[in-house]
Amino acid sequence: MKFLFSLLALIVLTESCSSTKETVISDSDQQKSSMAKQIPSGTFTIKKMEANENISEELTITFDKSSNKVSGFSGCNVFFGNYTIDGNTIRFGVIGSSKKYCAGDKNTSERKLFQILDKVDSFTIDGNTIILSEGTTLLLKAIQEKGNSKQKTIGGKK
Repeated sequence: MKFLFSLLALIVLTESCSSTKETVISDSDQQKSSMAKQIPSGTFTIKKMEANENISEELTITFDKSSNKVSGFSGCNVFFGNYTIDGNTIRFGVIGSSKKYCAGDKNTSERKLFQILDKVDSFTIDGNTIILSEGTTLLLKAIQEKGNSKQKTIGGKK
């Protein structure tokens, strides 16, 4: 009887120690992984800022994913800065710009764009469209044209 009990205990211990561990990947881990693959890259033309869908200027935003640098054309001046991404969270660092005088709508568009970049905390990419949001509020929508690597420049120089 003792022998049978000892043999049974030995079998149970051997089997429990040799079982494999399964790794469970949660939905949020899978979402972060797929979002990491969707890091914005290239030049996007801004089509919407907050509720305004009638943007008269060709505003652009360019993401360089190899250096985490952002740049673009804000209606009158070019701008530049850094960004960080973690999953679908995006944060822009201090944004600098050229200092050309801007009057009227160009100045308004530029200030609005810089305010938006300061508030943005997340992004989504759907095909050739990037949406920058604060929480659930859409702040900026931009489209990447096929082969769009143009960027507005100062004096013809990049």
